[in-house]
Amino acid sequence: MMENSIRSSFNKHFKNIEIENIEALTPDASSRRYFRLNLKENYKKKFNSIIAMYFTTLSNSELGDSKIRIDDAVKQLGQFFIKNKVAVPEIFVTDENIFFIEDLGDLMLADYFIKYNDITKYKDAIDQIHYIQNIKTDKNICAFNRSFDFKTYRIELDEIIDFTLENKLSDDHTNTLKREFDALSNQLSDFDKTLSHRDYHSWNIIVD
Repeated sequence: MMENSIRSSFNKHFKNIEIENIEALTPDASSRRYFRLNLKENYKKKFNSIIAMYFTTLSNSELGDSKIRIDDAVKQLGQFFIKNKVAVPEIFVTDENIFFIEDLGDLMLADYFIKYNDITKYKDAIDQIHYIQNIKTDKNICAFNRSFDFKTYRIELDEIIDFTLENKLSDDHTNTLKREFDALSNQLSDFDKTLSHRDYHSWNIIVD
């Protein structure tokens, strides 16, 4: 079903280019599915494959009270990051719930380190966090209109108890831990707000 929709959309937008085959990629925990389209002819004389990002839903609980749909948010943030020289895949074409984007390959930062025992790219990734945090605020971008507050931090921290420590602590220990979580959440809430990527880790960063 998804592959048929992808083929139909691709043929509509990419004239005179044929798909050699479609390879389903390992899904993550999001509402998106990814497919690699290996092409018979290079796109833009440069790309012999393209990634199809398929949205299984267009609603987005991650955006809280924001009214922006997830596909619009992904497009907006992608263009914003490229404008600010952050290395993210180029979005070639958008078509309803399917985006065709640049294929950056399969070599994840974690795998790169395991293979080459080279920590320099981890340092580069940390430098990139600092760079992103210093991008100028733009209230027209959805990411600048939501933030963690005390309540959000407490929900996140309570998951440690709910999913890791459930039934392992006495009531007294649980209450002590929750008081510590209150103090930590207050401290975090007082920090200056910066742009943050909430899923930034070594299995989500591709080494080109």
